[in-house]
Amino acid sequence: MGRALLLAVDEGFNRFIISSDCLAVVQRVSGNLEDRSLCGPVIQNIRTIASSFESCFFRHDHRELNTAVHGLAKFSEAVSCSVWRGVTPDCIREAICNDIMIM
Repeated sequence: MGRALLLAVDEGFNRFIISSDCLAVVQRVSGNLEDRSLCGPVIQNIRTIASSFESCFFRHDHRELNTAVHGLAKFSEAVSCSVWRGVTPDCIREAICNDIMIM
């Protein structure tokens, strides 16, 4: 989420929604309570960056509902810090087509 927020800053976005299949993280970054866990400073950093946007929402989506994002996340584990603009990586093209057909 942190990298997504920093990319949004770099791209000049004002409003957006970040979806994650990790409910615990979504609850932590969306909440107002101080996170005293080891990841608390990361959660606070995400909240701070998110507060600089006109609108920024965190949403939980089950992994099964977005196979394209899950596939891209798995693919990205092997690639160091890649961003695709204006192209669809071959590894998820079929999943995106399937998602569009369901809509």
